[in-house]
Amino acid sequence: MATPLAKGDWVTEEIVPGWRQQMLVDEVMVEERNDLGHRAVFKNQALGDVLLIEDRIQLTSRDEHAYHEMFTHVPIVGHGKVKDVLIIGGGDGASLREVLKHRTLRVTLVDIDPGIIAFSKKFLPTLHREAWDDARATVVIADGSAFVVNTQDKFDVIIVDSTDPVPDGPSAVLYQEQFYRDCKGCLRPGGIIVTQNGHPNFEEYPAVALGNLAKVFTNTTLYQFCVPTYMGGLQSFGWASDDASILDVAVKTLEERWAATGITDCRVYTPAYGKASFVLPRWMQEIVDAAAKAAKGA
Repeated sequence: MATPLAKGDWVTEEIVPGWRQQMLVDEVMVEERNDLGHRAVFKNQALGDVLLIEDRIQLTSRDEHAYHEMFTHVPIVGHGKVKDVLIIGGGDGASLREVLKHRTLRVTLVDIDPGIIAFSKKFLPTLHREAWDDARATVVIADGSAFVVNTQDKFDVIIVDSTDPVPDGPSAVLYQEQFYRDCKGCLRPGGIIVTQNGHPNFEEYPAVALGNLAKVFTNTTLYQFCVPTYMGGLQSFGWASDDASILDVAVKTLEERWAATGITDCRVYTPAYGKASFVLPRWMQEIVDAAAKAAKGA
């Protein structure tokens, strides 16, 4: 999109060949185009404020909470004893916002793009809700794949909040086996890594990414959630840990952990819903099983 956005424009995405989605620009709130890239926020009657980065729709105010709540609270509550969280990517600040709702946690956020962080701080206050100013948050401008090689810090949960898992995408390295091995080296015993895994029903590469994850961790699966903004609605996160007992934690125990956090403003996440998100449709479970089988033969 070389020309500036204007009211009445249709922003079009073709996620997979043969299928496009469009959003009408009702009002342009802000647009920046410079050496750091192209970023914009516009209003849409159905979906509210829409964040556009490099001509790709990233999130909307109507349903971003579904993505960020499920991405963060599911592993943190599932683990039960988290002290330190690493977020790789997530420069819009929304995952950071959700993690910091847990009052006793420390967070390190690593993003390669200083432009999106600056854009978030300036133009997306309702998204990050001052998370950038929290003293418990350490922000590092760096390549996430290099950070996990060089850091001496250890974490209980790693959240890979990257762009889509496609082979030619800017985050392709964050779905490779070596990256997952380097992440494992940063995890404390019993740690969890979760990854943005796209829509495995329409994209082939998420299955490849899950297979790479399964080569590194003994327990790997997907969990699902719904974000209407994203193609098809149904989306998945990758989940991996060497502690098989985490997924067996009873809902009652998860509810007790959640109550202890004092968090009351989530619109989507509940302990019961988080637990249920691991119950997969047959076709998705087959992807998980195939990844595990292939990893054993690797």
